[in-house]
Amino acid sequence: MSEEWLERPYMVDEDRYKRFSSADIAFNLVSREMGRPWVQEYLKNMIKNMEKGRISSLSGEGYEEVRAYVALYAGARTFNAVVGPYGEGRENLGLLSWNPVHVPEFLYRRREEYFSPEKLSGIVKRAAEFYGADKAGIAKLDRKWVYSETEREMNGGEPKRKRIVFEDVEEPYEDDEKLVIPEKVNRAVVLLFKHEYRFIKCSPDLPATAATNFGYAKMGFTAVSLAEFIRAMGYVAIPCMNDTALSVPLAIDAGLGEFGRHGLLITPEFGSNIRIAKVLTDMPLKPDRPVELGIKRFCQVCKVCAEKCPSSSIPFDGPSWEGKSRCNNPGVYKWYSDLEKCLRFWIANGASCTNCVAYCPFTKPEGFLHDLARWCIKHIPALNRLWVWMDKLLGYEKKERAERVWNR
Repeated sequence: MSEEWLERPYMVDEDRYKRFSSADIAFNLVSREMGRPWVQEYLKNMIKNMEKGRISSLSGEGYEEVRAYVALYAGARTFNAVVGPYGEGRENLGLLSWNPVHVPEFLYRRREEYFSPEKLSGIVKRAAEFYGADKAGIAKLDRKWVYSETEREMNGGEPKRKRIVFEDVEEPYEDDEKLVIPEKVNRAVVLLFKHEYRFIKCSPDLPATAATNFGYAKMGFTAVSLAEFIRAMGYVAIPCMNDTALSVPLAIDAGLGEFGRHGLLITPEFGSNIRIAKVLTDMPLKPDRPVELGIKRFCQVCKVCAEKCPSSSIPFDGPSWEGKSRCNNPGVYKWYSDLEKCLRFWIANGASCTNCVAYCPFTKPEGFLHDLARWCIKHIPALNRLWVWMDKLLGYEKKERAERVWNR
């Protein structure tokens, strides 16, 4: 294991790495293979499970319990659906417009130059929290994390794709072939949204599905609101959910956490129990620094996420430069999960799976013992195996029963 990799936020082979096409994310790739949006089969299986009184393909709770959770899921995903599910393929459309939605022209055209980068950064982070983010960080926009192209909605057949490019223009625009980001857009405000812990602990059953979809809804609302705020301050703002750019490396650059074995961000406050949105902007903000939490060393010995993955999508072996499937982009030294296999389990299960989030030892509420463990993981890595053993001893690998969550 390379000591250099352990001491750096990430390692990239600049000669090998190419900007990733969002056409190859699992949601798009699997939909093309199925010839229809993957969510159609997913919802069909959800309803089949409900009629049988099953809260997923793996668990039964009784019709009344399941019926209530299907309704909870429907309500949780409402704003996500209004904005555009997950944001994928919705760049510059509707509320995710890359130009002002309701900001008056006299505000958008009036840039106040006397704010310092430090002052602006504090204002933007506070605004993000006001609009619903649980935490915000600022990164210098590294263009290698911006998607090379997007894929518009999947309606059967081969969908149209559009390149995402940078040009020396004042405002974002779109034509028949491309989406254009102004060259001056060089910052990303990265936003974290935590999930309801006990709902996530029900994974891979419907309560966790409802929690993650409500996380996406909050992402959309906050990203759109913060983009309008930045525009009202006189700057360009591009709101993004899962779309436009890779969320995890931008969050690492913004000092919000580190990369885990499961391929997700692990934060010091919320563990993996989060969703990530971002707003790209030309506002002159002061970037945050990446943090070192000892997570990669811990993930070497932990492997709980791999043990708990029902689709065997998460690797037990070490990091590599190669991906596991077409949904991976090689050229970064890390652990690669088989995301296509993961999504196919979701579809068959009729409920999203977040086992890797639910059982990650970092995904726990704040408390003295948990805070002590996080401190030791950062400063005394020799104790990492002890914390993995303690996690199992104290029963954190136990799944929460869906019927009990309503009563909490």
